[in-house]
Amino acid sequence: MKALETQARKTKINSPVLNRKFFKEHFTKIQIRVDVVNDSKDLVKPSDSPLWKKFAKKVIQDVGPKKRPLEMCIHFLEEDAIAILNEEHLNKPGPTDVLAFPVGNLESELEEVPFLLGDVFVCPSFAKIQAIEKKYSLENEIALLIVHGILHLLGFDHVEESETIKMKKTEKLLLDRYYFI
Repeated sequence: MKALETQARKTKINSPVLNRKFFKEHFTKIQIRVDVVNDSKDLVKPSDSPLWKKFAKKVIQDVGPKKRPLEMCIHFLEEDAIAILNEEHLNKPGPTDVLAFPVGNLESELEEVPFLLGDVFVCPSFAKIQAIEKKYSLENEIALLIVHGILHLLGFDHVEESETIKMKKTEKLLLDRYYFI
C-alpha cells in the first residue's frame, strides 16, 4: 500500500478523485476471492478445495466482470440439501447437479466493495452419476459443473438453442484452457 501511495505522489496525483481512481486501477484489479464450502460427505476431499478455488479464479479472470475486488462461493452439498434449494428457488422437485444464484448486478454502474458475484452449489453424488454416464472422472464432471455455474452467474443461460450452443462452446473453451478434460 505504501508503494502505491508513493507512486501516486510521484505521478503528482493530488486530487482525491484521481487518487481513488489510481488505487482502484492499481490496487483492486487483481483481487478475486473464491470460498469453498464442503458440506458433502466424502466425494470431495477437503484437500481439493485449493484446486477448485484456483480453477474458479482462472475462469473468472478470463470471462468474469472486471469489477474488483470480486467474491463468489462454491458449495458442495449432499442430495437432500440441493433438493431443498432446487424446490425452494426453481420449484423443481428432487436433487440436481448444479445451481447458481447470482447476487451482484453485472450491469450496475455502482461498484460495491466487494462485488458479490454469487454462489454456485454442486452436488458431487449427482455429479458422480453423470460422470459415469459420460465416462468422465468425477473431478472432470465437477469442473464442468463449476464452469457451468459460473457462466450462469455471468448471465449465460440455455433456454434457447442458440444460448445452449454459446454456453457449451464457452464451457469447452474454458475447460480446455484451464482444466484439460
